[in-house]
Amino acid sequence: MSDEKNTVLELMTQLGFDEHKMARYLAVPVSTLRKWVRNDRKPSASVLRLVEVLDTVRVLSSSLHSCLVPPDKPPAKGKQSKA
Repeated sequence: MSDEKNTVLELMTQLGFDEHKMARYLAVPVSTLRKWVRNDRKPSASVLRLVEVLDTVRVLSSSLHSCLVPPDKPPAKGKQSKA
C-alpha cells in the first residue's frame, strides 16, 4: 500500500464498503474519510496502523474479521438492540 490515501481506499475497495460503512468501520466521521479520499487531509499514524491490523485480521481470519464489520445500516438513534 503506497500512500495514506491509497491505503484507506484499497481496504475500502477490498471490503466492498461504501463511504458510510468504511467510516463506521474505522470509527471516524464520513467527512473525515472523504477528506482522506480527496487528499485534503492525511490519516494519522494510528489510523494507518489500524488499517494495517484490520487488513491482516481480514486476511488471516475471515470469521474473526466478520465480527468486526459494522452492520449495513447503523441502529436508529434511541433504539436498543434486543439481546
